Amino acid sequence: DFDGDGGQEPGEPGIDGVTLKLFSDTVDGDFNGNETLLGTQVTSGGGAFLFSNLPPGTYWLEVDETTLPVGSTLTTGANPFGPIVLSTGALPGSMNVLTADFGYRRPEIDAVLTVALQDDVDTSGGPTEGDVLRYTVVISNAGGLDAASVNFADLIGDANLTLVVGSVTTTQGAVTTGNTAGETTVGVDVGTIAGGGGSMTITFDVTIADPVAPAGTSQVSTQGTVTGANFGDEPTNDPGTGADND
Repeated sequence: DFDGDGGQEPGEPGIDGVTLKLFSDTVDGDFNGNETLLGTQVTSGGGAFLFSNLPPGTYWLEVDETTLPVGSTLTTGANPFGPIVLSTGALPGSMNVLTADFGYRRPEIDAVLTVALQDDVDTSGGPTEGDVLRYTVVISNAGGLDAASVNFADLIGDANLTLVVGSVTTTQGAVTTGNTAGETTVGVDVGTIAGGGGSMTITFDVTIADPVAPAGTSQVSTQGTVTGANFGDEPTNDPGTGADND
């Protein structure tokens, strides 16, 4: 529910893989621990679920929120949903309840990392030993909820790459690591990235070892990670490959 209005509009996909629990209430019509669990369903096909062939009675429907994506916040009514009353004596087929819907919104963080040749020391036209590369990381939030306490880190784990100290820039927040003598990793305290398309950019430079080891090495790489208070860790992704989070 990107806009948080409690309704599902075009472009707001359902969430698959979420567990729904159905309870019968034969005591007092309130959800207070006196209910009996009748069964569970896992959403599929765009968030759909169905409990069928139920006898007349009073029911409650609950989302197991531990099965939702991290950071999901309810935008519709209450969880559990109910009481749902299926009446005795109703005509066959007339006791369908198709309004037991739940809406959630959450941050949806994407981190795209690209690289370009920044300083072609040997004027070869391509990255070679001793050259400087510039990495650009664009972090965006396509979700309906602001991403809170966002941080970015890149440990520069490739032994053939060395951070150019002082090269780290950010369009938002503050550089925490990488611009002080002796530092070898990148860290940025980004802060909040607004939902609905908010984004920011980080750049940093690295030098390719001269010589590389072992001899003949033809590839170098690095990967950062975006963390935050209300979403799961998101590794940077190279858009030039088919796989995600690589």
